[in-house]
Amino acid sequence: MGVKDYPRQIYFLHSDLTKLEDLARENGQIFEDYVAAMIHSKLMPLLEKQTDEAKAEIEKWTKRDWNTFSIDGMIDDVNHSVEQTYGKYSKNWLNGHTTRFLPLVMSVRVLLSLSRERGQPYVPYDEFISRAYDVGLKFKHHLIDVEEGKHGFYERGFTEGLPWSAIELELSHRGSKVRKTNTPIADREKRGQERFHQYYTSVKPDSLYPGALVLLGLVHLKSETSSSRRISDRSVALTKQGYELAMLGDNPLLDDYRHGTPPNRIHNPLSVGEQRMILKAIAEHCPIEAERMKEILVILQNNDNATPNSRHWGLGRSDLFDEIRDFELKSFTDTRSPQTLNKELSAILSRMQDLGLISQGAGYVSGKRKRFSCTYRGEEWYQSR
Repeated sequence: MGVKDYPRQIYFLHSDLTKLEDLARENGQIFEDYVAAMIHSKLMPLLEKQTDEAKAEIEKWTKRDWNTFSIDGMIDDVNHSVEQTYGKYSKNWLNGHTTRFLPLVMSVRVLLSLSRERGQPYVPYDEFISRAYDVGLKFKHHLIDVEEGKHGFYERGFTEGLPWSAIELELSHRGSKVRKTNTPIADREKRGQERFHQYYTSVKPDSLYPGALVLLGLVHLKSETSSSRRISDRSVALTKQGYELAMLGDNPLLDDYRHGTPPNRIHNPLSVGEQRMILKAIAEHCPIEAERMKEILVILQNNDNATPNSRHWGLGRSDLFDEIRDFELKSFTDTRSPQTLNKELSAILSRMQDLGLISQGAGYVSGKRKRFSCTYRGEEWYQSR
C-alpha cells in the first residue's frame, strides 16, 4: 500500500487486513485512503505521545545518586581490594571500541560502592555489570541535560563510551552521529547494553580479549567452581591498583563538577592523577598498548614542524595513518587490514587525548583532516619509556 506522494510497502496479517477493509467500507472509503488518513490522524499522535512518555520516564539524576561516586572523607574499615592480579597481557591491547577512560573510572567507583554495601571485596559479577550499566546510562542523561553548546559535555565528546541512549537520536543539532534506522529502539538499546558490557565492564581473564578492566589490572574475578561458565557463579573485586584509582576522588566529572566547578573549566574527562595512574597501569599490564602510544608520539614529534599559533598545526590524521601503515610499525602488525587499523587508530587517539598525551589542533574539521600534536606531558612520558 502507499500514500499518493510517497509510495511504501507495508504488510498486514490477514485478520488485520480484513478488519481494516471492513472499517474502510463502513466509512465509505477505499482501503488505502482510509488507512493513510488514520495513520496521520490517529497513529502518529499515539506514537509521538508514547515517545514523549518514554522520555519522561528517564529518571533525573539526584544528589543521592552522587553517593555512588562519592569518596569524600571515607575511611574503609574493611579491605575493599584483593592482592590477586593477572600480570601482563603481552599480546593484547585495548580494543578499538574502547574509546574512552571515563566509563572505566566510573565502573571501578561503582564496584567500590557495591563492595562497601556488602562489606567485602568480592561482588556478584552480574550485579556489578547491571549496576554499572544503569548508573552509566543515567549519568549520561545527566551530562547531556546539564550543559549545552560550546561547553556542553555531549558536544565535546565527554559522554562517549557511556551506554547508548535513544535520546541521542534527537540530538542532531548538538552534533549527534547516531543514525535513525528502522531497527526498533528496544533492539538498539539491547545492543548498546551488550556493547557497553563487552568493551567496558567485561571481565574474562581467560578469553582472547579479557576486557579493559582486566588488561589494566584493575579487577580480579573468581568463580564458585573452577570450570564455572555461568555468570551468576562469578564474583569480581577491585585489585589494589583498581582501589587506588577509585579512591583518587578528583575526577573532573564525577567529583569536581559536583562540587561546583563550571563546565568551561573542565577540559578533560580525567584528572592528572587519573591520567598518571592509568598510564602506569598500561605500562605495567599492557605493554603493546604502551608501545603503540609511544610510536604515535614519536611520529608526531618527528613530523610536526608548525607552531601552536598556526591556524592548522600538528600532523594530519591521514598522514599519521599512512606513517603507521607504510612503515609497518611492529606494535600495529596485528591490525590485519586498513579498516582495522583505521578503527584502532581512531580509538587510541581518543584515549591518548584523555590521557593528556596529545592535543587536537586548532581549526580542525571532522574525519581524516583532524590534526594532532604531542603535548609536553606526552613528550615527557615517551622520553621516560
